[in-house]
This record gives sequence, C-alpha cells and structure tokens, in this order.
Amino acid sequence: YTSDTGWGCTMRCGQMLLGEALQRLHLPAGWIWRQNSSDATYNYLLRQFLDVPDSPYSIQQIAQFGVDFDKKIGDWFGPNTMCQVIKNLSHYDSWSDLAVHVAMDLTVCEEEVRKAAFSQPVPPGHHEVHACPPDASICGRALSSSAAVTPSASTEESSSFSVPGGVLKGAAASGAIASSW
Repeated sequence: YTSDTGWGCTMRCGQMLLGEALQRLHLPAGWIWRQNSSDATYNYLLRQFLDVPDSPYSIQQIAQFGVDFDKKIGDWFGPNTMCQVIKNLSHYDSWSDLAVHVAMDLTVCEEEVRKAAFSQPVPPGHHEVHACPPDASICGRALSSSAAVTPSASTEESSSFSVPGGVLKGAAASGAIASSW
C-alpha cells in the first residue's frame, strides 16, 4: 500500500492517543512545540511514529501487529483492535516502559487498572504511564471530532483513578472515562 486512505483512520487516532501519552511522559509539563525545534527528546519521540517499517509505532508496525487480531494489512481496525495493538506494541518500547490496560464491556474495574498500572517494575528515573480506554469504543470516541471530551470527570471517577501525576479525561458522550497517567 502507498496510502492508508479508507483503512487507517483508527490507526492514526491510536497514534495520536499514544503520542499524547508519550509526550506527557518524556517532555516537561508545559512544554510547547516551536518551529525548528532542536529538542532531542521531542525529535526522538517523533521518530517513533515515522511511516517507515522500523519505527516502533509506525502505521506499518500497527498494521503488522493487527494480523494477530485477524486483520489483514489494509483492513480497517475498530477501536478495540487498535487499543489491543497499542497494548502489544508497548511491550517492545523499553524507552517509555508503558503499561497498557484495555477495559472491556463499558466496565472499568479499579482493581484491574491498578494491577496493570503497578504490575511492571519501574526502573530508577522512569515514570509510569498508562493509557486506559475503559471500553474499546471510548478510545475512538474520545479522539473523534464528534465526541465531547470534558476535563470535569465526576468526583468518584477522579478519586478512584487518581495517582500522582495522573491525567483523567471524561468522555461525556459515553459517560465513561479514559485515563492516561
């Protein structure tokens, strides 16, 4: 394929979700992109998403990992497939040391989220980042232009899923949450 037209939209949304999490992990709070930036960390982060086969989060890698979920290269991914692929790709990212949990059936179980969040040892000097779409469909809804994403999640949600340095986003359209911390 020379284009992802017609089949790559959810993959690109997943890349944006992951890119935002990695930016929050690796760049200082309040960091702003400037034209002709020579920030080595930012440039390294960008290279993770280049559309070349050897970039860890390239569309080529994403499509190849989709084969594990019965998707042929060129097939459209649903949000669940994309979230599962992000989870599998993250196992190969030693730079970020991500732990990804994908909740299913519109059910967010605090115990499962915390288990995923704290199950991997964190090397000294690293932080924990966890992308947690509560349901596969939330991943797509939270990133689509038709979804209303609000920073004002309920008090119960905020207290249940808060960890130091955490970010909580509520997807108002579904009443569920997606967390990345």
